[in-house]
Amino acid sequence: MKRKAFALLEVLVVVGIVTTIGMFGVPLWSQYSARQDMALAKNQIIQGLQRARANAMAGKEDSSWGFRIPNGVLFRGDTYTEDLLDDTSTEVYSMPETVAFSGLTEVIYDKSGNPDQTGTITLRAFNSEIDSIEIVLSVALGSVDTTVGGSLTICYNSVTLSVTDAAWPSYQSRGAILGSCPSGSSSSAFSPARRTRRHISSSS
Repeated sequence: MKRKAFALLEVLVVVGIVTTIGMFGVPLWSQYSARQDMALAKNQIIQGLQRARANAMAGKEDSSWGFRIPNGVLFRGDTYTEDLLDDTSTEVYSMPETVAFSGLTEVIYDKSGNPDQTGTITLRAFNSEIDSIEIVLSVALGSVDTTVGGSLTICYNSVTLSVTDAAWPSYQSRGAILGSCPSGSSSSAFSPARRTRRHISSSS
């Protein structure tokens, strides 16, 4: 005799299995998605900065070039405005909406390839994961580097520290701020993480 329906016990077992998979699968997928978005944002920023510097050094359109980080916009000139989106020379690098940015919001390169400012671009994913890109001007080498991820420079209790990305939320909750302390404060390397330096080449 053929069975025409599932027994209640079988239905409960299937529901239990699906629920268990959901309990473990959804958080893992969310974490994976956040890391993918973070990696995409970092890659887009680095490419945009490289492109801006290359255009400036090549004297493209006889102008300086910049990159607007939150909008992912490569633009011509000394400052970003919404009108530049209609400029045919403007390029847009898609940024994930799940990643928030703080720190440097735009960097302008002159014809020598030097940025108008240096500092840290901090990226925060929706799951509170933090990463960073630091724009560093190496005067001695005549080059511009980025330090990607690894550690953050913070000011905590008037002391400049280098802490891991994972440790930053704890320090932030205790009043620490991103960046070095004002001149005259002491400096200390606390839990430094090994950094990867990536040279911003002049090639597009």
